[in-house]
Amino acid sequence: MESFFERRKVEFSTLTNLSHLTKGTKNHLRNVYACLSIALVFAAGGAYLNLRNSFFAGNHFISTIILFGCVMWLSSTPHTKENLNKRMGILCGLAFFIGASTSPLLQMVMHINPALIVTAFLTTSSIFICFTISALVARRRTYLFLGGILSSMCIAMLVGLLFASHSNGMIKIYMYAGVAMSLGFILYDTQVIIEKHMSGDDDFIMHSLDLFIDFVNLFRMLLALLASKEEDKKRRRR
Repeated sequence: MESFFERRKVEFSTLTNLSHLTKGTKNHLRNVYACLSIALVFAAGGAYLNLRNSFFAGNHFISTIILFGCVMWLSSTPHTKENLNKRMGILCGLAFFIGASTSPLLQMVMHINPALIVTAFLTTSSIFICFTISALVARRRTYLFLGGILSSMCIAMLVGLLFASHSNGMIKIYMYAGVAMSLGFILYDTQVIIEKHMSGDDDFIMHSLDLFIDFVNLFRMLLALLASKEEDKKRRRR
């Protein structure tokens, strides 16, 4: 009888076994994550330029209209070889403006502790990679049940933000709930992308947009949480 504390050797190949995915799906996922990487670069550029030039300062309505217009333009443009460069350009433009819209939060955090931005990005990247691997190696449809739960949480948070108290304690609860939702969406969207491709949907640009939004939302929530904790520490020292 094996000892309860006996360690078993786990091969790395079993942790990254994607044999349940077809070759076409694997190639599709490579395209998705390549587009995601490009979008993140453009988002970083948009955030940096807006921090330097403030071309979106105070124009939240205009930036929202631009973002909504880019999403509609991308979704209405057919996914064909002829439109590939055009749709990639739209995705990059959309990522640029989403990054620019994040600059007010970045500017606020820079006044508190600029190192928090690097910490939040590295933490977001590590979490995103771990949860992505978890979704990829899991059995098909394992996390699809999260769709209903996440939708309910979104509605509950929206109602809470509109009608509930906006005390510091409640705001922190919303932040933690936002982080939990972002983690759930990473698992859910990754497996939805796999299922969509298995069903014949090979629009890797739109699929990368879903994961890009998940990444940005997680980054924003973590950054806001870290900034809040840093401010609490400064208050206690005074």
